[in-house]
Amino acid sequence: MIWWNLSLFRLLFWIVTAFVFLVFSIHLVREESWQARAVESVLPSQIIKTSFKTPRKISTIKLTDDTGNVLNASFFSGRWSLVSLGFTNCPDVCPFTLANLAVVYKKMLEKLAPEDLPKVLFVSVDPQRDEVAAIGDYVKNFNRNFRAATGSTEMVDQFVKEIGGFYEIINRKGANGYSVNHSAEIFVVDPLGRVVGSLNPPLKPAATVRKLQEMISGFKKSRIS
Repeated sequence: MIWWNLSLFRLLFWIVTAFVFLVFSIHLVREESWQARAVESVLPSQIIKTSFKTPRKISTIKLTDDTGNVLNASFFSGRWSLVSLGFTNCPDVCPFTLANLAVVYKKMLEKLAPEDLPKVLFVSVDPQRDEVAAIGDYVKNFNRNFRAATGSTEMVDQFVKEIGGFYEIINRKGANGYSVNHSAEIFVVDPLGRVVGSLNPPLKPAATVRKLQEMISGFKKSRIS
């Protein structure tokens, strides 16, 4: 009788253990699925894209890219580009935006021809603390194809002005000494080096890629006509 009770106890123990493991596994799958759906959630159309009636030409810039080379206006020639402003000490907006862009980039790889695939550039507006090597490592944590650049305060100011962005240093007491407010939108630059629109996170990947396809198609038609 004791043997029977012990065997029954072991059987019940393994049944309960298997059930708990199954429930936990289902929860994990649902959690991952929820995260994917969260990124793909339906967003108002005005959040996805804002077009500029008058494109802004990028011309007189001289930054330093993550390889230590000069980045000037020629970087934007011949390919589409997506530009994000930020700084590596950013607690929330920058990492969210870059993570969001990484998801969008995967969708672009699926839907866009290689010659239409935009370059993604992160420009640090905090050159005092952000060294070139540091911002290169920072963006590659999100996607190894992302590029980064910064420069002197004067050059950063010039670049931000030309793309129609904004940033300001906020003096606050703390471990980092100060913080930075900056534009959160992602600037869209066409192959002629003109800022033609902006994307406002959070971005729905499929919808964002469709909007970019529309812009690319419109640009190609304008070059033919």
